[in-house]
Amino acid sequence: MNQDCRRRPNDRTSRPEPQAQPRAEPKSFVTGDPFPEKSGRPAYPVPPNEAARLRILDEIGMLYSEPSSNFDRLCRQAAELFDTPIAAVSFIGKDVQWFKARFGLDMLMTARDVSFCNHTILHDEVMMVSDASRDDRFKRNPLVTGDPGIRFYAGAPIVFSPRLRLGSLCVLDTRPRVLTALQKRCLKNMGESLGTETRLIYAVRMLHRAIRRSTL
Repeated sequence: MNQDCRRRPNDRTSRPEPQAQPRAEPKSFVTGDPFPEKSGRPAYPVPPNEAARLRILDEIGMLYSEPSSNFDRLCRQAAELFDTPIAAVSFIGKDVQWFKARFGLDMLMTARDVSFCNHTILHDEVMMVSDASRDDRFKRNPLVTGDPGIRFYAGAPIVFSPRLRLGSLCVLDTRPRVLTALQKRCLKNMGESLGTETRLIYAVRMLHRAIRRSTL
């Protein structure tokens, strides 16, 4: 990892270094309405290429998949690098946000309508919310008003191909914060690494599918 991305000596040091946590039995579905489309329109913003995005996500088989050591490692590194109590790798499905990797979080997924990362996949750049309790998009969000009490959020999109974003690598805190321009670049670089990993998984699955077809 680029040394410039590491915490500087004058960065906050009030928290202990993140440690790997035993996998407790997670909550399966915690907040929000898993089927929020009550008037024929989603209760959240949707990318214009949503159908193609969901198709790729399905072909990769990412939703509800088993933990991955590569995703877990980058998630822990993000928590350490940005000194946050929570970090996650999330993928956005039709109605749910699935956490492929998580640190400091005891839930496997949330409804899509409460997902911060659903907003991140609308753009190629890092999305930062300094204080969610003061942001009109999120101040009534149950993840802000209740457990875990999110205040700060920063997410880098996981880009599969141009303008096709499957999810996000995000770091979260229970107190307001601001990332520097350098920290945003570092988070974006980590998100790009996950994009590369996702494309590799897709390529391997497509190769296995082609081999199976050729043997029929």
